Amino acid sequence: MIDLSTQTALAYGGHQVIFRHPDFDDRVIKVARKRIPRSWHFGRNKSRYGPLRDWHRTTNEYISMLSKTGAHCPRIPRQYGFEETSMGPAMICELFSGPGNTLAPTLGDMICQSHTDIGFLDEIRDDLTAMFDDLIAAGIEFEDLNPRNIVVTQNAQRVRLVIVDGLGSPALFPLTTFGARIFKKVMTKRRDTLVGQVNMAINKLEDQQELIAINT
Repeated sequence: MIDLSTQTALAYGGHQVIFRHPDFDDRVIKVARKRIPRSWHFGRNKSRYGPLRDWHRTTNEYISMLSKTGAHCPRIPRQYGFEETSMGPAMICELFSGPGNTLAPTLGDMICQSHTDIGFLDEIRDDLTAMFDDLIAAGIEFEDLNPRNIVVTQNAQRVRLVIVDGLGSPALFPLTTFGARIFKKVMTKRRDTLVGQVNMAINKLEDQQELIAINT
């Protein structure tokens, strides 16, 4: 059992608390938080999986990816199974670090920060397209693709986006069951929404720089 009683949480998600793994520097421990059940969830899922139903969906999608491609997709965290902890059962996942050994910043952070470099946002926008190409090729589905679930990592000065939460679809019939064309169409729409948010951030920074230039 992993004792978390003296550990400080790295982050708090909507349904889980995240800790750094005490034995592996490249992993995090995700402990489920209690929550009020949603009335629209199927009773069978509620009774069988309870507050761990998100993990059930995540694990199913990860196995589906391995079945379809035979390999891990670097756009999602590696899964390392489950552990018992002093706070209850936990899922062990890959850790993505940022500057100063902190958690990698989210895409939402990069969009909202007024000091983000425009050139860096350009790289992020380009990698968003590449990320969705990878997800479409691997047939990976997500419940919620929003900027807070995507982290921005840098390896050898190269930007790489990784989706760290929301893996898997809660739908009774996932999008991939309707064929590759429909799946690609929906994923492309989601990509365009995120790219649009990055474009808005770039335009805002360009306007600020233009205003500064006028006043100097």
